[in-house]
Amino acid sequence: MRVQVREAAPEDLPAMAAIDDALVEDSQRWYEVADLLTRGGCLLAEDLVDAIPSAIGYVAVAPRQFFGRDLIALLVVAERCRRRGVGTQLLRAATRRATSEAVFTSTNESNRPMLELLKADGWTVSGRLEGLDDGDPEMVFYRDAQARR
Repeated sequence: MRVQVREAAPEDLPAMAAIDDALVEDSQRWYEVADLLTRGGCLLAEDLVDAIPSAIGYVAVAPRQFFGRDLIALLVVAERCRRRGVGTQLLRAATRRATSEAVFTSTNESNRPMLELLKADGWTVSGRLEGLDDGDPEMVFYRDAQARR
């Protein structure tokens, strides 16, 4: 697998939906991602092995939307490409493009793969939020964006 990460464009939304069922199932998510796409807030990972690049992941960043800091709102990797470094590449590309000194993200405590990814990539636990998802606290992490430049 040869991965390229580039800025996503609005015309990439169908390819992103092909690897993220929630984009199709959740209209709010669709509109949030579409809005970030028009503002240059999404990066797309493509597999370049074949002659035609195919979408294998994306990251959606809401600039300065978390207490004045960038927030990685979504990180999605195609199931067939997980545990192969795509998520790490997307996280690192997002932090390199940060508009704030620190970048934040969060995930449910039950999302073990994401928790392991954040730990392996050196993200720091900022805190734990109760009450968002019943019985599944949200874990908040941050990363110094300057360290990735």
